[in-house]
Amino acid sequence: MTTLNTTSTSSTLWSHTDTDIERLYYELCYRKAPRRIAWSTQNIIAWSPHPNDNLDTKFSRYCPNVGIYSPCRGIDANGPAWSFINKEYLSLFDRVENYHRFGDVITDLVWNQTGSALASIDQRGKIAIWTMNNFINQWKCICNVNLGESVIEFTWLDSARLYSREHVPQSSGYGKSSAIYKRGSFKGPRNQFGEFAFITVTTDGKVAVWYQRGKKFFSKIITHLRYPSKRISHVDIILNSDGNYTLATYCPEFLPKLVMFYEIKINMLSLQVSCRPIANVHLTNPSLSVERSPVLHLKLISNTQSHGVRLIIVTAEKKGNNVFNSSIATWEIDKITPPPLDSLTENAMEIDMPLPVCLIAKSSC
Repeated sequence: MTTLNTTSTSSTLWSHTDTDIERLYYELCYRKAPRRIAWSTQNIIAWSPHPNDNLDTKFSRYCPNVGIYSPCRGIDANGPAWSFINKEYLSLFDRVENYHRFGDVITDLVWNQTGSALASIDQRGKIAIWTMNNFINQWKCICNVNLGESVIEFTWLDSARLYSREHVPQSSGYGKSSAIYKRGSFKGPRNQFGEFAFITVTTDGKVAVWYQRGKKFFSKIITHLRYPSKRISHVDIILNSDGNYTLATYCPEFLPKLVMFYEIKINMLSLQVSCRPIANVHLTNPSLSVERSPVLHLKLISNTQSHGVRLIIVTAEKKGNNVFNSSIATWEIDKITPPPLDSLTENAMEIDMPLPVCLIAKSSC
């Protein structure tokens, strides 16, 4: 059984004099927002300046470029703070143009779980894997992959077991109340053939698992979404508690008000990956602006209590010159239990429940 609830909806009316806002609006209608700043678990910040950004004109001649950024810590009225304004603290990687063609834009920077490797992805589907070369400001590319199609999603497979901090009361025999650290169990698929592995989803619906096999970079296993030959614009993926992945996709050219859910199972022992549709969420409540406005952002968040997922949709409707009406809608999907699927006709379970009426509060700034 699947339950679907809308928790909150808000709308804000805002305007901006910069003409780049309107250009950005139309770009976000047809593609996922770029991730050009990434913060690793080792507190290392990777940044790829955009050549069209007025603040990044210093690095436009180096496009494409990737670097490690060290923010300056200062004191303001609220106490210690980090400053990201001074671009002098950006250390660029060497020979990025050898792996990303000159003039291409880096759309994604993604750290792996331990912060030992950084993936840079450009608009043409080229991926470069970077590791530290002795010093924090010296990085080298150990591998590059050309998918030949725009990458809409990139996620690393976990490679380590994480530690958690637990509070120990005084009555437990440890004396004073303190904290202990426990190493958790490993979740999800793991590459037993080498160090690195990651998942890619392209705009044409290809899902591939790339894995290191010994010293060889990279082997892959691939599957396809059961999807019409239309361009996917927005997607997100999360790892569930059962070790499988949940993938949500949105394709405005196919069904403009439908989010499709898939279950991805990866077996690294047998080198098999399967992807089947499990649910569809219809955005059909007339009281929400999501019914009338283009989708700009899609996000999945896991719910550890109900073992379900939370779907967040951000929309914006153009009202005039640089004036937009935006809203955020959230759906709680407590549990997805699709019926058994026939091997020849895998049909997704439809979630088409009427949503409760929500009031939209508007404000201007």
